[in-house]
Amino acid sequence: MNIVISVNIVNLVDIVAKALKKEVIFICRDTEIKEVHFDTNHFNHIFWKDEIDLKERLIKMISESIKP
Repeated sequence: MNIVISVNIVNLVDIVAKALKKEVIFICRDTEIKEVHFDTNHFNHIFWKDEIDLKERLIKMISESIKP
């Protein structure tokens, strides 16, 4: 499984990954929720407050997505 992590911007990597049916995890600081790009606002995002919170949320999301 390939996972692409996107940081609150839309770029070619995100578009190609989605087109290839790859898992993309969009992340954004919780203070920037209103800044989520309109092209990705309908996808799941991880909104995080600090690095520890981000790490915990990423581990949880990745673990849940690779369960058989």
